[in-house]
Amino acid sequence: TKDITKWRLDDVGQKQKFHGRNTQQRQVKHQEHEETLQDIHDSNGGEPHSTDLSPQNSQAFYTAHHLAMVDFYAPWCIWCQRLAPTWEKFAMEVKEKRIDLGVGKVDCVAHQQMCKDERVMAFPTLRWMEDGKAVMPDYRGDRTVDGLVEYAKRRVDDSKGGNNDNKSNNGDNRALANNEWDEDHHPGCQVSGHLMVNRVPGNLHVEAKSSHHEINSAMTNLTHRVNHLSFGPPRAPKYNFMALFG
Repeated sequence: TKDITKWRLDDVGQKQKFHGRNTQQRQVKHQEHEETLQDIHDSNGGEPHSTDLSPQNSQAFYTAHHLAMVDFYAPWCIWCQRLAPTWEKFAMEVKEKRIDLGVGKVDCVAHQQMCKDERVMAFPTLRWMEDGKAVMPDYRGDRTVDGLVEYAKRRVDDSKGGNNDNKSNNGDNRALANNEWDEDHHPGCQVSGHLMVNRVPGNLHVEAKSSHHEINSAMTNLTHRVNHLSFGPPRAPKYNFMALFG
C-alpha cells in the first residue's frame, strides 16, 4: 500500500506542476529486428542512413535541414544499443517517404561538449530540432519505426501549417525552449507520502532511475534533501525527533 505524491520543482525549489499520485513510468515499446546494424548499413553502401554529427559538420547539417530529429546517445547504453537499428531504419524510411526532415545522431562520449551544450541528461535523448535549436519536449513515444515515422510526419505537417492548433502549440514549445524554466531542463521534484512494507527490519533506497533510459550523471543533479523520515504510524511534525532536537 502506498500514497505517494510528486511535484515538479523549479531551479529554486518552488512547486511548478503536480506530477501525480502513485504514478508509474510509462512503458515504451522497443522494436526487434532480424537484420543487424551492419546489415542495415550495408543496404546503404556500408554507410549509416542517419548522419553522424560532430562539431565539424553539425552547422552544415542544420543549415541543410530546417527540421531535424537527433538521437543523443552513448555507445555503452543498452537502450541506445537497442534503438540503433530502429533509428537507422527510421532514417531510411524518412528518405524513402521523402519526408522533409534531417535525421542525425550524436555520440555523447566522443562529443561530450555538444551534449553538454544541449543539456542531455539521459540516454537516449531523441530531440526535435528547428534551425538547430531544440524544441521541447523531447520524444518519449514508442521506439519503433512506425512510431517514429508517424511522429515525424505529424511534426513536419504541423510546422508547415497543416494543423493550426498544433502549430500554435509548437510556437509555445519554441518559446519554452528558450525560456529559463523547462521541466526537461530543471526536473527537480518533491516527493511525499507513506509506504506500507511487508517486513522489518528492511532497507529503503532512494534512487534516480528510468525503465527505458540511462541517466547521464555528468549532467544530472542527483542531490536530495530529506525533510522528514519516520517509521511507524504517521506522526504530526511536532513529534519529529529532528524537529525537537536537531
